Amino acid sequence: MNKNRSGIIRYLEYNNLILISIGLAALAWVLDSIMDSLVFHERTVIGQIITPGNNEIGVRLLFGSFFIVFGIYIQSGITRFKKAEDALKVAVITAEDEKNKTKAIIEAIGDGIILQDTDYKIVYQNQIQNEIYGNRAGEYCYKAYEGRDTICEDCPIEASFRDGKIHKALRRIPTEKGILHYELTGSPLRDSTGKIIGGVKVVRDVTGLKRIEEKLRESEHFLESIFASIQDGIGIIDKDMNILKVNQTAMNWYPHVSTFAGGNATKPSAEGTNPV
Repeated sequence: MNKNRSGIIRYLEYNNLILISIGLAALAWVLDSIMDSLVFHERTVIGQIITPGNNEIGVRLLFGSFFIVFGIYIQSGITRFKKAEDALKVAVITAEDEKNKTKAIIEAIGDGIILQDTDYKIVYQNQIQNEIYGNRAGEYCYKAYEGRDTICEDCPIEASFRDGKIHKALRRIPTEKGILHYELTGSPLRDSTGKIIGGVKVVRDVTGLKRIEEKLRESEHFLESIFASIQDGIGIIDKDMNILKVNQTAMNWYPHVSTFAGGNATKPSAEGTNPV
């Protein structure tokens, strides 16, 4: 609807300018008639307007054509300018819409997002990253996040700048809440020609995962201690009777076998006896 209305307005403006040009041409005709009648005393004003001489007709048509052609030329230029302006407005609106969509997606991601230039200066952080470190836009990443004066040795962004691939790194950060663990994923940011113009870093909190791993290791160590302290000989065998593990007591009972893991409970040992 708005597009049609804009087109109608432009059409009316175009025709108005042509009418104005025709009016100026008619005015020039009348003024020339008055001048010929009053100054040069060539017949009456009405006579000059209605029935001018052949030479006067040519001059007046020349002036009138000039006004009309000039008006059309000006209007054409204005029309081209209005079309370019409309195209620019549409492009700006489209770009703003895409920017808002991209920002909404980035903000909705549960990980910290950092954009930085090729000098490692922070250009943008999403809200998650702001909550972790505060807004550090304009600062160098190694100074803002690591308190360093130079690039970190295992910086994933620096590696991405070198080979254009995705790289990962882990960070262990002491805080008031305890030790926090973050996984950093760096990838290059390219322009339309493929040139690397910056980097994108994703900061994922893996503290919960690391604590689970630590708990599992502690549990494994605890079970290993119990397994080793039992005074009875214990062996763990799979469904094919392959010996997976034995405790120290079993090892003491069968000193002639250097290792049990990988053996088979149904096959005799080198000395003619089964391991268990």
